[in-house]
Parts: sequence; C-alpha cells; structure tokens
Amino acid sequence: MKAKVSIDKFVVEYADVPKSVYYALVSKAVKSGELCKQRLNYQGYGYQLHLRKVDGAYLHVFYRNWSEPEGMSYTLRLETRPEYYFHFKELLDALRRVASGIYFISCDIAYDVKTSMDNVLVIPQDGRRKLREFKGTRYFGKKHQRKTNGHCKIYNKQLELYENQNIVIDQELTRIENVFKPEKRIALAELLHHPPEQNKQYFAAVIMDWGSLPKKRADQARMLMNEEESKNVVTVKYL
Repeated sequence: MKAKVSIDKFVVEYADVPKSVYYALVSKAVKSGELCKQRLNYQGYGYQLHLRKVDGAYLHVFYRNWSEPEGMSYTLRLETRPEYYFHFKELLDALRRVASGIYFISCDIAYDVKTSMDNVLVIPQDGRRKLREFKGTRYFGKKHQRKTNGHCKIYNKQLELYENQNIVIDQELTRIENVFKPEKRIALAELLHHPPEQNKQYFAAVIMDWGSLPKKRADQARMLMNEEESKNVVTVKYL
C-alpha cells in the first residue's frame, strides 16, 4: 500500500535582517489587521508574532535569537505550511532584499496511509527511541524533543480532521509525521541536494493480513505497537 507524502510545516531563517525592517513589518501587520498576537522573549527569541490573513493563511515570525549579540541586525525565522508562504509574498520579497542569506531549518514530513492505525507498524532503528502514547497518538521522542530531528508521531488522521476541522472523510486514514531537521542549516537554494534519509531512522510497514505472518511475529508486531508491552519486546530487525 502506497503512502501519500506531504510537508506539513516548513521553517526557514533569514540572516542579518535589520531592526528597522522588522519594525516596519510589525507596523504594516497592525495596519492591515493581520497581526493576531505579539509576544516578547518567547521560545528562544526576543520577539514573536503571529500573522493571519482573512483566508486563513498564517505565519509565525520569530526575531532575534537569544544567542545573538547586541547589534543592528538579527536572525528572523518563519514557520508555516508550505502553501501559505505564497500568501505572504510581499513580506518575503522585502526580507529577501535585505537578508544576507536564506536557510532551511526544518520541516514536518507526513505520510498518509488509507488504513487503520491497527495495521501500521513503525519501529525505530535506534533502540533508544522509546514508544509513548497519549490520547490515542503514538510518539517516538519526548514532548520537549518535538522539534528535534527524527521525532515521530502516528495518529488517526480521519478522527483529527473531524475533531479539529469538522471535516468528514469516508475512509480510515493514518498519518505518520516525522521531523526532518539537519544538524546545520542549509542554504535554501541547495535544499534539493540534501534529501531526508528517514529510512535510516525508522522501519515502517502496513500489515493488512496479520494471518499471513507467523504467530510469533504477529504477536511481537502487535506488542511493538503498545507502549507498555513494547518495553518487554526484544526486536528483530524488520521482524
């Protein structure tokens, strides 16, 4: 069974953005009514904005990383869904003209499979990644590691669409969502030369016919999909 692959969130940074450009961005967002929220000293940055357009497109803006020394220009980070960047083209053009570089930071890669979570098996290649469960979602990685490379979650996308967006779909849908965050930021123009290698982090399989597996392997696979039972399983690679 094939999975549909998409990018759920895409994070980029603009280097050496002058303070005057940032303040102009804030002023324009206030006048246009796009500024929904503004915070100081949030998530490792001195300033944080949340912009939203009438069509629902949003943009998170972070400015001046706490690690940066006092100066006149600082790093500006943007986070949103890939398709929403086009909605903020004017803002992006202004940043591109003044920044010394534009860099890819991370993205969430989603794999959607048209089947129940009961049929989806995900095993980390690194035994130190432990399974945990919360409200029906399986996680590999702790809560504070949410933005680290390889953090993975598996959940019922059909249910999530209904509960969060009141969207009803008529087939079961499971989403595997994996964070791709390289050790060093990559120039955006060179991103195609640095594809994610998530097969090195996880083995995943869709098992539609459990009866086709030897009973011992089927029992082991089911245990690996349960937080408590997985602690007692000695995994055999690829089962």
